[in-house]
Amino acid sequence: MPIQKSFAVLLFFYAALVCLLGIMGYRAAGSTASLYSGLFFGMVSLVGSALMLIERPLGCYLGLCSSLILGIFFSLRFQKTLQFMPASIALLSLMVFCMMSYETYQINRRS
Repeated sequence: MPIQKSFAVLLFFYAALVCLLGIMGYRAAGSTASLYSGLFFGMVSLVGSALMLIERPLGCYLGLCSSLILGIFFSLRFQKTLQFMPASIALLSLMVFCMMSYETYQINRRS
């Protein structure tokens, strides 16, 4: 049941982007909630990516859960504010969720 390394790399870049956007949100608006949530979900996704690289299926589930939670949160935030940044993060998170759900499906089908 090998995990495809391309999905681990995708999750790594997603984690880095989430951390970076959390830091940018803190620097631009002074939002400590943005900093903490960006670093928390970025680290969860980073751990998921590392686990995927060493062939642990738990990494897929971590990436799946973190991207789903961020996708839902930023979709609701976009619905409330109608700004560009929450919409772009929501779309990115939902795309990563779709890709992680495909990989999780492939792992479960193989075992």
